[in-house]
Amino acid sequence: MTLSTTQPLANRHDVARTIFRYGPSTAALIYPLLLVSLHQSGRHFVQATDATGKLLAGLAVGLSAALVYSVPLLSFAAISQSAGQIRTRQFAHLAFAAPPLFVMIGVFFYMLNVPNGDYAFWAIAWLGVIGFAAFVSPTNAGRGTKMAQDRSRIFRRRDYCDLLGVAPRQSRDRRLEPRNK
Repeated sequence: MTLSTTQPLANRHDVARTIFRYGPSTAALIYPLLLVSLHQSGRHFVQATDATGKLLAGLAVGLSAALVYSVPLLSFAAISQSAGQIRTRQFAHLAFAAPPLFVMIGVFFYMLNVPNGDYAFWAIAWLGVIGFAAFVSPTNAGRGTKMAQDRSRIFRRRDYCDLLGVAPRQSRDRRLEPRNK
C-alpha cells in the first residue's frame, strides 16, 4: 500500500466518523420538515385527478415516507457503528428517540395553546445539541464512565438472573444454581 492509497482511506474513515457523529442529530433537526413534506405529498396524492398526477404524488409520498423513517435508521446505524465513541452513541440514542420526543413536545405546546411553538423549540434544542456535539470529545463522556459501565454490567447480570429465576453462584466457575424460595 502506497502513501497515495492510504490518504483516501483515512479520509473515508474521517467522513464516516463525521457522518455518524453529526448525521443523526442533523436528521432529527429536519425531522419536522420531513413530516410536513409527507403531509403535503399525501394531500397532493388525494387531490390528484389524472393518472400521471397520482403516480408522481405517489412517488413523492413514498420518498417522503422513506426520508421520515431514515431518521431512526440513520441513528440506529450510528449506534451500531460507534462502539468506542460514547458521546456519538449518546447523541445517536437521542436522535433515535426524535419521533416520540417531537410528538411529546407537540402535545405539550398544543396544551399550552402555543401555535408552532414545537417547531421553534425543536430547532433551538437540536441546534444546541449539534453545537454541543461540535465541542465535546466523541470518545470521553466525563468522569466515572468506567465505574458506571461496571455498575451497569452488574445490574444487568442481576436482572437477567432475576428474569431466569436463578441466583448467581459465588464459586469460581460462576454457574447458576436454582434459587431456594
